[in-house]
Amino acid sequence: MKDRRIQVAKYVLADVVGSALAWTLFYAYRKVALEPIKFGYEVPLNFDANYFKGLLLVPLFWFGLYTVVGGYSDSFRRFRTKELGQTLLVSLVCVLVIFFVLLLDDQVASTKYHYRSFLALFVLQFGITFPLRFLLTSGTVRGVHSRRIGFNTVLVGGNERALAIHQEIEAMRKSPGNRFIGFVNVNGGDQLLTTVGLPRLGKWHELRQVIDAHDVEEAIIAVDSGEHEHISRIMNELEGTGVRIKVIPDMYDILSGSVKMTSIFGTPLIEVNPEIMPAWQFSLKRVVDVAVSAIALLALSPMFLVLSVLVKTSSDGPVFFGKNGSASTAGPSASSSSAAWVVMRKRTVHS
Repeated sequence: MKDRRIQVAKYVLADVVGSALAWTLFYAYRKVALEPIKFGYEVPLNFDANYFKGLLLVPLFWFGLYTVVGGYSDSFRRFRTKELGQTLLVSLVCVLVIFFVLLLDDQVASTKYHYRSFLALFVLQFGITFPLRFLLTSGTVRGVHSRRIGFNTVLVGGNERALAIHQEIEAMRKSPGNRFIGFVNVNGGDQLLTTVGLPRLGKWHELRQVIDAHDVEEAIIAVDSGEHEHISRIMNELEGTGVRIKVIPDMYDILSGSVKMTSIFGTPLIEVNPEIMPAWQFSLKRVVDVAVSAIALLALSPMFLVLSVLVKTSSDGPVFFGKNGSASTAGPSASSSSAAWVVMRKRTVHS
């Protein structure tokens, strides 16, 4: 956990320093190259209030944008190609916002001034921040491949298939990052992994305890065809734990095209991702949910006020009912409603 916080701090520091440096160079470029075109004479390079305002706001905005898109999550599971695409996207959005908020109202001699400003800011922003992130990500990738960085992994199953996947991953020259700490068996006799020194940590229904006790980050499900009835139960055990789940598909599923294949350096695995939306969509959805709820609450507050007055004047007891049994003091109608709710609740539980 401490190493991950340090890694995230490195990314944050790189982004803040890189964006501050990009803004400083862009400000100097405007003073030295662009403003003489606008005014017709040399402009002294003075760092005024506008510069310091940008020096504060630009890195802060850059940090917030990267937080929204998940740029600081899974700091040890980043890829250089993903880093390139994500930095391009964030740089474009960041420069667009800065341009329209801070630069568009400038008085210019021609529209070429705006184009040159936008292009210069984008090139500086991307050209400085991406190499810093690329170096950090490259170091992480090398650490994972050399097994210096690993993710505690538990194998679900102790049969021939689990043994084969364990041996294949351990034999890879470049590790995918799986650090096997043990296995949980599905059937009592499946303990072949003990022959290669991998300890048995329990049964499949004890997965939650195993995950908590050993800080498990990944689980690879490797069961035989005759054990498929356990898969849904195993998935239920893993649900909500935050563990990355990978399964080994059947050859029939591969040939029939009913699954989408991925591979980890030649090992066929399917990763089960419970998060349907990416981080930026989840953040946007959360903002929309809060905004719509606030608007609805304000719009409906007059109706809520009228209903509260009507309830208070038509029956005894409080307007709002909590869990402390205060609903029983609101008159016969409220008592009967509460009793009906209890009956319905009991029926639901028993059914």
